[in-house]
Order: sequence, then C-alpha cells, then structure tokens
Amino acid sequence: MTAEKRRFSRVLFNVQAKLTVDDTVYTVARIVNLSVGGCQVEIDDLLQPGKQCKFSILLPRMGPGVDVFG
Repeated sequence: MTAEKRRFSRVLFNVQAKLTVDDTVYTVARIVNLSVGGCQVEIDDLLQPGKQCKFSILLPRMGPGVDVFG
C-alpha cells in the first residue's frame, strides 16, 4: 500500500454546475475532481480540446446572481 501524499482530504461536493464554451451552455453531469488548481467534470457532449471556457458552480442558497467562477 502506498503512502498518501495528499495534503487535503477529499470531500463529497454535490452541487449543480454549468460549463460555457463560446455561446453554448452545457449542464455538468458530475464534478469528478475540484481543487485550487482546476477541476475535472463530466458532461454528455464532446468538446474540442483547448477551447476557452467558463465553469460556474451554482450556489442556490446564496441567492440569485451569486456564482463561483473559475
């Protein structure tokens, strides 16, 4: 068994999110991994690698218009 090198523990984070590429908004099926350095998400569409995008985590209890952008 290998020693854990992770500085922070994994936390289940089940929230809604969306990914915007150009003018198309994709619903994120699942956030696989989220960290300070980036994230890995699952969506139901194929995207072209290298495209500029905006990832939004939707926080409904924070009120309308409040999103976390990455």
